[in-house]
Amino acid sequence: MTQSALSRQIMALESELNLKLFYRDKRNVKLTATGVFLKDKWQAELINLDIIQQQALQIHLGECGTLKLAYPDSLSSAILPDMISKISSVSEIKNRAATACL
Repeated sequence: MTQSALSRQIMALESELNLKLFYRDKRNVKLTATGVFLKDKWQAELINLDIIQQQALQIHLGECGTLKLAYPDSLSSAILPDMISKISSVSEIKNRAATACL
């Protein structure tokens, strides 16, 4: 991207936001206090978007989420405790290897 194209995009953004983001003179360009504030906030939001995307992928892959079980009363004391124990141990192993689901 050429400098003039970048300058036009910056000016368009400033116009759209109705904010001055940069101090400019013939030799220097510096962020205004407003520009610093938005830069910091936008960087944090980009990190949040990355986290959200990773969590969505984990849900899609079945690495995290909610498991709902329906069972008849006859299984509640016979099979269910052992089954939950096995599911929990597999889940703990996967959670150590993958990013934690929030």
